[in-house]
Amino acid sequence: MIQETIKNFLQQHHISRDAGFILAVSGGADSICMLHAFKYLNLKMLVLHCNFSLRGKESDMDEQFVKRFCDSYGIAHSVKKFDTLKYARENGLSVEMAARELRYTWFREMKEKKKKWILFLTKVNELLRSKL
Repeated sequence: MIQETIKNFLQQHHISRDAGFILAVSGGADSICMLHAFKYLNLKMLVLHCNFSLRGKESDMDEQFVKRFCDSYGIAHSVKKFDTLKYARENGLSVEMAARELRYTWFREMKEKKKKWILFLTKVNELLRSKL
């Protein structure tokens, strides 16, 4: 299970279970699975959710889902809404690259506020680990 993967990762990298973890949660199955696992392991966490405003009401529904999920479990969370299309136009970027820049800039800002916390990201069933 994913809980075992997380526990093994923490052990292999000598990361204390008392550390704080910043989780990037999209609201999709992969990130919600990871969030459940961290909650099950009773790890201290802060959830970050990006609303890129690219899918209209669907983007807002993902945001609300993540907020409600976190609220129902007492998990600290922060949400940021971006005007991704405007940012892409103003900076001559593809929408995908604009979203990536916006996301990682915000993640770095949040990581700076929580200096000793560890940032975990998810993507396509793969647990990515990063210390931005």
